[in-house]
Amino acid sequence: MPSSDAGPPLTTVDNARQWARFLPRWALLTALAYLGLMVLFITLVLPASSGSLPEELLELDVAGTAPGPYRLAVVFDVLSWLGIGVLLLAWGAVLRSRAPLRATFIAASSAAALIGFLGACLRLSATPELASRYLAAPAGDRGMLLEAYRESLNLINVTFSAGGLVVDAGLLLVAIVTWRAILPRWAGLLIGLGAALGIAKAAVLLVAGVDLGPVALLGAALLIAGFTGTAVLSGGDWQPARTRARRSGRPPSSRSSGRREQGAAGQPVPSRRSRVADRYAPAMRTNMSSSTGTWSGP
Repeated sequence: MPSSDAGPPLTTVDNARQWARFLPRWALLTALAYLGLMVLFITLVLPASSGSLPEELLELDVAGTAPGPYRLAVVFDVLSWLGIGVLLLAWGAVLRSRAPLRATFIAASSAAALIGFLGACLRLSATPELASRYLAAPAGDRGMLLEAYRESLNLINVTFSAGGLVVDAGLLLVAIVTWRAILPRWAGLLIGLGAALGIAKAAVLLVAGVDLGPVALLGAALLIAGFTGTAVLSGGDWQPARTRARRSGRPPSSRSSGRREQGAAGQPVPSRRSRVADRYAPAMRTNMSSSTGTWSGP
């Protein structure tokens, strides 16, 4: 009968390492998708409005007068939802050994991104089609097309709010779990604030039917900064220099020396990318060593 302290299969540890190396890169790509969406809407979509329709029908107006820029901007919306879903899935895999129950919810919240993804796909296909029909229709038939667009817009907003509510809850949980432990404090704070604003915006829209556009814009900007900080500053280690030095008992090394750090016995210290996943291996062995298969506390 195999010993209960044999540890998890090698593939489990390797899987955690692969997710840990994948996550910072994907966080940067997600930040770029969010940034592209914001820049395109501000620079191409909003200036293209002719002003012939009310403000709540701005997208229908732009989709008719400038269909190319509008489609390009909405493509980035589709990519943003896809990016945030995969990012939450990666966070759930990385944090599984640190907080199993909360990591399970984080991974499960990635499924809610599919709701927003479907809404963005509907936005990409339905709005330009209705806009072209509106421009080609006679004046007597345009009222019916406007009603069809309003119904489509309500459905899109509901998918965005429902999916965004769960997704932002998952991001807020990521910020809580990683606070003062994995992410730089300011990056975790930005992600937490951006997620909290997203939750507030989605809840108000679902309950009261009021769209808080500026709040969503500010929340997206905070998330972009937080995701970028996760990728750029964290690199492959996800630990501030002082925290790493305090836990290892060694003073932080100077990055300007150009030489690799040396251990107490003169052996080279593992690379930064290898250390990120190695930090999770002991906790994974502890959580999985029980023959009953129960998890440790969150």
